[in-house]
Amino acid sequence: MKTNIKIVLSLGLTSAMLLAGCGATKASNNEPTATAESSATASQQVIQSPTTAEPSLSTEATSPSSSASSISNYEAQNSPSASDNIKLSGPSDSMVLDDFAAHSNGWKDGTFSVAGETMTGIGTKLDQCIEAPQTNDLGNGFSHGEETLRLNLGHKYSSLKFKAGQNIGSQSMDQVLAIRITDGTKQIGEIHTVHFDEITPIEIDTTNRSVIFIQMYIQKTGSNSCSSKSIEPVIYNVSLS
Repeated sequence: MKTNIKIVLSLGLTSAMLLAGCGATKASNNEPTATAESSATASQQVIQSPTTAEPSLSTEATSPSSSASSISNYEAQNSPSASDNIKLSGPSDSMVLDDFAAHSNGWKDGTFSVAGETMTGIGTKLDQCIEAPQTNDLGNGFSHGEETLRLNLGHKYSSLKFKAGQNIGSQSMDQVLAIRITDGTKQIGEIHTVHFDEITPIEIDTTNRSVIFIQMYIQKTGSNSCSSKSIEPVIYNVSLS
């Protein structure tokens, strides 16, 4: 009886030990699998992380460049220039009528002959003499014995130069052309006079001036016969600097 009990106990202890060993073996076999899975997951995270960051860096690098280009184009298109006031339809040393901001109704572009020279310029006609222009500007835009040109300078130029004469087509050859320059409120400098068959160069200081008016007329004086025959004033080589 005692012998049977010992055999049973011995078998029970052996079975328990075998079961314990199997449990340890299973636990040991499961551990590498968990480690491999974790390692693989971590490896995937490390590899994927730089891939998602690269497009973001590339976008940030090109965006400021595009913005700077857009700003530069806008400034170039909207920056003020000298042509805001003067259109400069012709060469800079040969302005045409359209380059002037305004003028009285008698002026025209054309080809003229003055003192044996043929040139392209701006001309008009005067057929009466006056003591002086009634205004320092254009007035109502119609001639009252004078013809006027207006230049809007906008404080951008220091000198106005041009040449003046009487076209060979003038009916009268004994009338003297008078040229008066104003800033719209007062006369600037002296009155210039031009006889038939001569060319007179004129230069005006325009420093810090917004507007210049060029007035042309036949000046009435005591010795002036004030003939009813007309003259044709011409200016050419008009330039600003």
